Amino acid sequence: MKQLDGGDDIWFAIDTETTPMHLLTGGIYDPSTSESGRVDFGEVREFIRQRLAGLPLRQKLVTPPWNSDFPYWVEDEDFDLDRHLHHIELPPPGDWDTFRAALREIAEVPLDHSRPLWDVYLLTGLGQLDGLPEGCFALAQKLHHAQFDGTNLMRLMGRLHTLDPAAEPPPRDDWSPERTPSGLEMLLRAPFNRARRVFDGARVWGRNAPRLVQMLGPGGDSESSGEKSASVPATRFAHPIGTRERVFDGVTLPLSEVLELRRQVEGATVNDVALAICSGALRRYLNEHRELPEEPLVMGSPVSAHEPDEEDSSGNRISMMFAALPTDVNDPLERLRLVRKATKRSKTTTEEVGAGNVADVLGTIPTYLLGPLIEQAVHFGLTEYLPQLMSGVSITNVPGPRKPMYFNGARMMKGLSCTFLFDGVGMIIAISSYCDDFIIHFTSTPKMLPDPEFFTECLQASYNELRDAG
Repeated sequence: MKQLDGGDDIWFAIDTETTPMHLLTGGIYDPSTSESGRVDFGEVREFIRQRLAGLPLRQKLVTPPWNSDFPYWVEDEDFDLDRHLHHIELPPPGDWDTFRAALREIAEVPLDHSRPLWDVYLLTGLGQLDGLPEGCFALAQKLHHAQFDGTNLMRLMGRLHTLDPAAEPPPRDDWSPERTPSGLEMLLRAPFNRARRVFDGARVWGRNAPRLVQMLGPGGDSESSGEKSASVPATRFAHPIGTRERVFDGVTLPLSEVLELRRQVEGATVNDVALAICSGALRRYLNEHRELPEEPLVMGSPVSAHEPDEEDSSGNRISMMFAALPTDVNDPLERLRLVRKATKRSKTTTEEVGAGNVADVLGTIPTYLLGPLIEQAVHFGLTEYLPQLMSGVSITNVPGPRKPMYFNGARMMKGLSCTFLFDGVGMIIAISSYCDDFIIHFTSTPKMLPDPEFFTECLQASYNELRDAG
């Protein structure tokens, strides 16, 4: 049994009917590399069953009565793997539009909080997809962010895949369930837990409060042309979500070319190139809709605070970096220079504060008391009036493996992702990589982004102009 802290539980506090805090990740696979040369639902089930040992996939959430304390993760004595596995046969023609429509339906259904918070979907019936061999299938994992941040998500993907298509199965699983604690037991523990957290919280806040105030000051570290912004410009994405409907798409770029693009500006990183591409795409998109602010947009980007040798494969340990996106600049190379300048300054601030220190502070906040307040704020539309730390856009970058991964011998050909959204952040752009691919996926709502195909074009056009500028 493991108790959540504020860094984990906050994702339940902001989990509402229109902003479920789950994410969708997975890939498209070529079964011709497997021993049988085909996909079989029973084999998928057995492959996952063999790899459950040591993973938090059999833990369910147990909440103390009256939200008197943080919830607990408890090994589910009623765990049933079959409740988490699903098979969807796509209708003809099984093209990209049909595939994305199926993923949208999966993403829009909340997870069942009475059991472990994950599901895996096998999607078959894919037709001839551009750039992929015939006969492919897809796997989509739906996971709650309270258990999986970007770092732990990559660890999970590594455990559910092998680097050798003919790898031997892991040792026998000797898992046994736990007894679910009673409400009375949790109530008796709550006063002692709260007293301990008050002591720990006073120490953590006293050490970090001044630096956090500096980090979260007006406009964060937003800077484009060299002048600090006193406010954060709003966009169509900086509003309450208001729906469970989602749209998502993205582009896949050659990783080798992206690696070369960073050489156009001294000190630039792959992440800087990605942010420059996103800046250009947002500029192009908002300008086309006559909504481009004169000031640079401000984005938030999660920063991992995990220790390199940390073994725990669940939970959240993240900080947040704020930086300007030079959407007010037309020249693509100048955008990359300004992105480099802004991220270098934001990274310095984050290092001064310490990503681990921010995670420690978040862990002490009694977020189990925030859920009812947030529900009322959403119900009465009060979230519209909360201070904005970013312009409705968050960008996350979690590099993936450079070597091919295999699921039951089937080689993963392409990665996919659809993220959660929350009020005030109606666009999240997820950047990742796999083998020779550099992947930019985005998630929004049909109202905020009624033309996702156009934003996809904007991403590609922004990449092209940066590539051609060199």
